[in-house]
Amino acid sequence: MAALKVPLLPLLVLPLLLSAALPAAAGFTTVSVNLTGPGEGWVTDDLQYNANPVCEVDAETAEKISNNEAFLTTALSYSYYPAAKIAGGGPSDPTITLSYANCSAGFYTIYVSYLCSITYQGGGADYASAQSSKQIKIKRLTMMAMAGGYSICAGAKENAAHKVTIVASVSDGVGSPVSGKAVGFSAAGYAFAHTAPALNPASADTNAYGNASTVLTSGDGVTNGSVEVTCEDLTTWVTVNFEKSTIYQAVLDPVTGQPLMSLIPDGESTARVSLFLGSSTGAPAGHEIEWKLRYWAPEHTPFVDPPDYEGTGDATHGSLNPTTATTDAMGAATTTYTCGTVLGHVQFFVTDKSVHVWQ
Repeated sequence: MAALKVPLLPLLVLPLLLSAALPAAAGFTTVSVNLTGPGEGWVTDDLQYNANPVCEVDAETAEKISNNEAFLTTALSYSYYPAAKIAGGGPSDPTITLSYANCSAGFYTIYVSYLCSITYQGGGADYASAQSSKQIKIKRLTMMAMAGGYSICAGAKENAAHKVTIVASVSDGVGSPVSGKAVGFSAAGYAFAHTAPALNPASADTNAYGNASTVLTSGDGVTNGSVEVTCEDLTTWVTVNFEKSTIYQAVLDPVTGQPLMSLIPDGESTARVSLFLGSSTGAPAGHEIEWKLRYWAPEHTPFVDPPDYEGTGDATHGSLNPTTATTDAMGAATTTYTCGTVLGHVQFFVTDKSVHVWQ
């Protein structure tokens, strides 16, 4: 670099003059670069930045350049990993277009260096440089979804035991929710006999918190399955199984409510046959229940070798009334057995007609 020539002045004045007049480098008055462009963008965007370089030389150097006694060259150098360059960004091109399509969401930095040099015809050179950088937030759409429970009761009924809320959350990948995105829900993968599972709504836009929700109502089949959740090119699944409710049944004295083991076969005595449906998600109300009874004579071993007879029974074997019922809000239903006039054994069978179970 050419030596800086300073006139001989009193010692006490010299520091003040140096501070006021010393250029960025010999031959230059200004060398600067200022990187401008968007501070954030999606991975789907092409983002353009401008270096805005400035290089100015002093009057003496400008005259030498004009007289071909000196030559000025400038060059820009960009650093933008892990982005990919789409266009521009050459040594003399102040504009560069970048893509982050293959990058994860996160914060990245773009750098630019500006180097200016003066070479003199008689030999020697002066150099000056400047740098600038810009941080950019790169966003990539992300989604997660969850349900308010792992299983619900099969049966396709309009009460809490058969329903669960599914919530999808959409964000930009760097901690901020994304509103206004359409989220779709599908239960097409579930098995069912007659009544398909329902989703209400089948699609919804994310709110200010990035959330969209739906309510899944079970179908009538006991099945394992998942709800498919989609948003643009994203897909995730939320597992919610449709379980068979547990049946608890008791034969009770109609007056005392105590367990009843036997009746006199007088054709008049009665027993209350009660059941309760249990579920991990609440009382399965609205299930259609059907009762049948099986009778066999005393010489047959109970529960081991009864005759192949199943039905409501005739008058001699006793009868059930009603033979069908609907579970109430507590998941309970009741029928009455009136005994027959023939001594023997009676077994009560109950079927949940609202639920289909594949064998």
